[in-house]
Formats: sequence, C-alpha cells, structure tokens
Amino acid sequence: MTTSAAFPFRPGRARSRVRRVLAGGLAVLLAFAPGGAARGDEPLSSEQQMAAGLRSRMLYDLADRYCDEQLARKELAAVDQANLWVEKVQTQMARAIQTPPSERPEAWNRARQLAESFAAENPGHPRQLLVRVQAGLASLAEARLVLQELAVQAGPANGRADALERLRAARSEFEEILRELREALPAAPTKRDDSGRLTSLQLQALQANLEFQIGTCHLLRGELYDASQMADRLDAFSSAEKSFESVLRVTDAEGGLWYSVQLERVEVARLLGERREAGQRLGNLDVAKLPSNLRPGYWEQKLELATTLGEIRKQLEQVASLVERDPQLELAGLRAVLRAAALADEKERNRWLDSAAEWTRQIETRYGGYWGRLAELTLVGATGNEANSPVTPVAPATPPANSSAGAIEILIRTGDNAAREQRGEDALRAWRKAIATAQAGPHSEAVWRMVLQAHLKVARILEERKAFREAAVRSFE
Repeated sequence: MTTSAAFPFRPGRARSRVRRVLAGGLAVLLAFAPGGAARGDEPLSSEQQMAAGLRSRMLYDLADRYCDEQLARKELAAVDQANLWVEKVQTQMARAIQTPPSERPEAWNRARQLAESFAAENPGHPRQLLVRVQAGLASLAEARLVLQELAVQAGPANGRADALERLRAARSEFEEILRELREALPAAPTKRDDSGRLTSLQLQALQANLEFQIGTCHLLRGELYDASQMADRLDAFSSAEKSFESVLRVTDAEGGLWYSVQLERVEVARLLGERREAGQRLGNLDVAKLPSNLRPGYWEQKLELATTLGEIRKQLEQVASLVERDPQLELAGLRAVLRAAALADEKERNRWLDSAAEWTRQIETRYGGYWGRLAELTLVGATGNEANSPVTPVAPATPPANSSAGAIEILIRTGDNAAREQRGEDALRAWRKAIATAQAGPHSEAVWRMVLQAHLKVARILEERKAFREAAVRSFE
C-alpha cells in the first residue's frame, strides 16, 4: 500500500482560489456570516474582494491598510463604509487565528473593539447592526478555537471556563441585536434606497441568521461541558435543536442557511451518540445541491460517522477528488486515518501512520501554523502507547519486529519539528509520548538510539526551563 492509497487525500492537487481563501480560517469559523445573509442579492464590491484576497494570503497588514485607504475617501456611501469595517474586523479575526496562543486573547479583543468602535463613532448608521454582529462572531470564533485545542489536550488550564464565557458574551450580543432588529422591522423599507437602510427582507434574513448563530453558541456550549456535567450538556444540545428548528420555520428550503442548519443538526445528533439519527439526517441531504462552501462540512460529517475500516476507506476515497476543502475537513480526514491505523493489522498500521504524518505536514503548509499545530497535536494524541510515565530505555538482546517502532519515529520527528518552531511544550509532549511508547515491547537497536536521543532532548528543554533536578534524572535514565 502506498501512502496515497492509505490516505487518498492528495495534499498537492487543485490549490484553487477557494481553498486559498479558506486559509484564513474565516470560511470555517464564520460559515454563514450575517453580513452575507443580509446583503441579499448585493454582490461583493471590488474593494471587498481586494480586502478578502489579501486576507486569504495572510497579508493582514496590507488588508488593513487597504481598508483604511478606502475609508479615507470622500463621499463614501454608507453601505461601502459598513462593508469596509466588516472587512477590517474579519481581517483582525483572521490574524487572531494565526497568532501565537499567548498573544491570542489580545488579538481577539482587538477584533471586538473594532466592531464596538464603529458603533460608538457612528450612532444611527443605517448598517450599524451588521458591524456590531462582528463582535459576537469574534467571541464565537474564539470559543470555537479554544474548544478545538481542548479536544487535543492543548488548551490552557482555564480554557473551558474562558470559552464558556466567550459563548455567553456572543449569545448576549446576538440576542440584544435580535431585539433591536425586531423593533426596527415594522418601519423597514421594502425596497433598497440610497440611504443604505436594510430592507424588511434583509432584516428577516439577518434575523434568521442570528437565530442560527445562537443555536451554534448552544451547540458549542454542549461540547464544552464534560461528562460530569451531563445535565448541562443535554440542556445545551436541546437549546441548540430548538434554535435550529426555529430557523427552519422561517428560511427557504434548500437555501444556504437551510443547509447550514441541517448540517448542525447532524452534528448535534452525532455528539449525543445518536449515530443512526445523524446518518439519516445526513442521508436526507442531496450533496449535489449543497452550496460549494458547505460541501466540506458535509464530507466532514461523513468521515466522522465512519467507524469500520471499510467505511473509513470508502469515505476517504470519496473525498479524495474534492476541490472544495477546508481545515476542518482536513482534520476530520486526519482523525479518520488515525482511527484506521488503530483498526488495521500490524503490517498496515505504520503505513497509515506515515500517511497521517505526511498529511499533518501538508495541513500546516496549506493553512498556516495554527491549523498545523492542531493537526500535529491530533497526531501525537492518537499515536503510540497511552502510558505517560517515563521509562528507562534498555535495548533487548534479540529485538523482534515491533509495530510501535514507526509510531515512535513519527512522535520523535513531530517533537523535533515543534522544537524547531520553539514550541517547547508541544515538543515535550511528543517526545515523552515516544519514550512512553517504547515500554510496549522490545525494539531494534536503531529505535532505542532514537529513544535515548529523545531523553536527552527532553532534558535539554528542562534545563532551559531551569528544571535542573528533573533534567538530571532524565539524563541518567
């Protein structure tokens, strides 16, 4: 079996413009942005396209500067002014995704402050609601990223509580805007005019979208609760279902928002352990009619619902030729391959792991450091022995072949990569996992040499952190 056969996603093919836009992460995190829903049939302006293009290439400073230059123009229409501010906020959100973890809270705060500044500086602006929504979206996106890191045991110690607080803030913002929107709806114009006021149809679209975002807040809240908070978890998922059902009652069937809701309902059922219900909901959707930006989400669910080796192979083969891809789909594919590695026999297991390691590198290349780190931590978490205790590497006299040798090498390579990028904690996690995996059985002399080197690498980082006693113990193991 070749690497591409084990993992039929082909990282190098079809680098379309769509996927480059996804590199910023916003197409995933803001899957159905209210600005787009409320614009109705208004096309993106050339200025918005330029800002989005710069952002997709991670040229955040240039995107900011471009928006500021456009905003400085005289006689700028209210619609264009609001759209450019939305682009500024979303650029800051894209920047926050790629910011190092220690600096990320400040970056998210700047995104929210931008949206709040517009509201404060432009009271009565006809499109103020659209810009204000961005503050809630920033809080929602921040909580989603924390949740993703917690899923691979890489989130901060207080990450769960912080993410729940961000979701409360987002939901509060959305609900407040929703109240104001309902009050404005009776007096809204039925046709667009030069004032830039949102029409009644646009306000109704925004109303449905806000309900959708509130449902998403409840969904993420349910994911954040642990097993000891089952009552809270069930309440959150129930609230999410109610919000999504209310959206379905007011939105057109088989429109973009309708499909977004259906995919979220699949997620709710899957997270509740109702896999058959989730499969039925997904099976009721016609993938050919899905908007292109939602197809990755559809295939992500297909991959997550695959449990047997045969099902995993089938789904990986089906998504191999997709053009529409996003980081979430790629991570779902990586998780599927790691599940396959766990199910495969010894002969095939290392080939699946090699494919997973290669795909991890490709995710970082295509989507940036944040997504690459998530992929790397996913790989480390699923690779090797689950033991955490350090072991003394004593090479056996007659080393038989052992299926964990490949896993050890992958873990050590992953730790080396993290160390080169000065991510000491990630490096320690990978190397320690490699050392712990070595206790599973005897290995060749070459493998034990790698394990000994891993001990020394761990000791080196511990010395840099002035943990001299632990470093000394590690050096003599």
